[in-house]
Amino acid sequence: MITFFRKIRQKMLNENKLSKYLLYAIGEIVLVVIGILIALWLNNLNTISQNKEKGDIMLLEIRENLISDTLLIHEISTFNAEKSSDISKFMQIAAQKKVSPELGEKMFFLLSEGKLFTNASFTPNSTGYKTLTNSGNIEIIANTELRNQLTQYYLKTSIAAFDELLNLTRSFKYYILPKIMNREFVKKVTNLDFQIRNLEDIKLNEDEKMVSDLILILANINQNEQASVELKKELAHLIALIDEELKK
Repeated sequence: MITFFRKIRQKMLNENKLSKYLLYAIGEIVLVVIGILIALWLNNLNTISQNKEKGDIMLLEIRENLISDTLLIHEISTFNAEKSSDISKFMQIAAQKKVSPELGEKMFFLLSEGKLFTNASFTPNSTGYKTLTNSGNIEIIANTELRNQLTQYYLKTSIAAFDELLNLTRSFKYYILPKIMNREFVKKVTNLDFQIRNLEDIKLNEDEKMVSDLILILANINQNEQASVELKKELAHLIALIDEELKK
């Protein structure tokens, strides 16, 4: 009988040790799991921090590009103001019944040195954005609104008003050059004396198409300015969004 009770007691002691071991083992497993979760959490935080840093670097480059676009728009506005002035001067000369040698000198200067036949074009500086998209990590910009608006901005391949002015200027150039060609102009350019009409024989004040073309160009320059104002607003908005994102 005594032996029987000893066996029971030993069995209970063994069971108690097993329970303690199981609790210890479970505790070890829990600690390992918690350690893994903490490591994953820290790694995730590190990844987020690294992505934020990379995204900020990309945004800073894009911001610089947008600032250069803004400066270019200002330059285009200045150019168009000078172009309008040159057109007005040319029209004042063309309105005369007879182009005097003095007026001919002014006309020649406007045609050769002025902005009658030239345009200022606008192409967005997309260096930073292309670097971002080519990397395949455009999602690195966490701000969805900013990302979408940047995409829309850089999808613009051209500005309609700017393209229209380019076409109008080109058309006017090829129309007016034969109309104003004269002996004095050719001699200035080539130092050769061609037996063609003289400066005083030019009758620009009777040319309806020339007048209508110039008026149309002036009207289009005004449209350019309106487009430039809207574009500057868009650029300012994008730069403000980037600044807010960089502060986060």
